[in-house]
Amino acid sequence: MKPAKKICIFLLLLCIAAALIPFPQPIKTVADTENLIRIHVRANDDSEEAQAMKLRVRDAINIEISKSMNKCSDVNSARSTLNEMLPKLKKTAEAVCGQPVSCTLGRESFPDRYYDNILYPAGEYEALIVRIGEGSGANWWCVAFPPLCYSAIENASPIPQKVTYRSFFAELWHCLFG
Repeated sequence: MKPAKKICIFLLLLCIAAALIPFPQPIKTVADTENLIRIHVRANDDSEEAQAMKLRVRDAINIEISKSMNKCSDVNSARSTLNEMLPKLKKTAEAVCGQPVSCTLGRESFPDRYYDNILYPAGEYEALIVRIGEGSGANWWCVAFPPLCYSAIENASPIPQKVTYRSFFAELWHCLFG
């Protein structure tokens, strides 16, 4: 095959591949912010140790509530379930961090936040609030109901998978030009 023909085929395939690249989905705004419950974990302070502790508490709390929230069919059942779980969540968090922790359900202001191309607009939301110690450090937040922040925990693999990356274009180049 002539080199010019190979280049034309390569460019044609490149154009086809570029046409198949998916475009990002438009941002959707959550219309019904009253039918969700956020989760807010506040660190004791901004030290590295306190921030690492916040993440360990977050993980332990998410494991505790993941199965329960997945069984809830509406915000009222989620609220009731979380209210029943508050003492257990407090005990779990204190066992992880060895500090006083408060766990409450209340309303808090949150800034704009994007999760999976969905905008959760700034405003006041019902939230599970987990305050470690003074609770004056940087915080972590997400959506507790409907389940958003811990659905990956159930499907997580404890053993890292080996990933092999391949390049379509490198393989095509090798196929065409040796």
